[in-house]
Amino acid sequence: MSDRGVAVVSGAATGIGAAVAGALGQDFDVVGLDLRPGEGDWPMFGVDVTDRQAVEDVAREIEDRHGAVTAVVNNAGVLTMNRFVHLTDQDWRRVFDVNVYGVFLLGQVFGRRMAERGRGRIVNMASVAGKIPLPDQAHYCASKAAVIMLTRCMALELAPAGVWAFAVCPGAVDTELFRSCLAWTAARDGRDPEDTLAQWVASSAVGRLIEPAEVAALVRFLLIGPTEAMAGDAVSIDGGRAQW
Repeated sequence: MSDRGVAVVSGAATGIGAAVAGALGQDFDVVGLDLRPGEGDWPMFGVDVTDRQAVEDVAREIEDRHGAVTAVVNNAGVLTMNRFVHLTDQDWRRVFDVNVYGVFLLGQVFGRRMAERGRGRIVNMASVAGKIPLPDQAHYCASKAAVIMLTRCMALELAPAGVWAFAVCPGAVDTELFRSCLAWTAARDGRDPEDTLAQWVASSAVGRLIEPAEVAALVRFLLIGPTEAMAGDAVSIDGGRAQW
């Protein structure tokens, strides 16, 4: 055990989660949670974030092995694509189970522990989809809007105990998940995926997709910076897109 504090990152095997876990290694002993195997330099626990007993057990094991958790990044999430009228109950429940209940569960289990010690920070990965409607993603947009409000409620209740909660709202980040969404949209419209990507990029102020490392840098800032006055905020990182 070290005195640097422990950061727990869910969905840490790939994409934004892996970038976040890597960035936080500068400041914390990082522990990842994911159902998939990862290739990072941090310990990884295979945990279903929608299973309360599993989350309770892993929280106890992490603190027994590595020390007190002082930072949690709720990054695990899922997305399927379909028109609202064609969404299935399975689509809706799976997205809300992981994207909302998983955030609630990890936030509650680790938040209790941090509140008892009077110190900690939580970053919940929301999305610009929680602020604006997107076609074919009604369930995903609704789940991320729920994460934004959940974060505000967490901040309100946990701040008096010295635990600060924030949300991060990425836009189009160059990950496997975004590329799969791009392919789905292109197929729906009968277009080449590269043409669809070019259309996305053209409406961005930065003229490109966001890199996972850029999201990770924002998360790190919220966890270690002078950000207490931002408690409950949902901070966008979307490349200044003019439209969605």
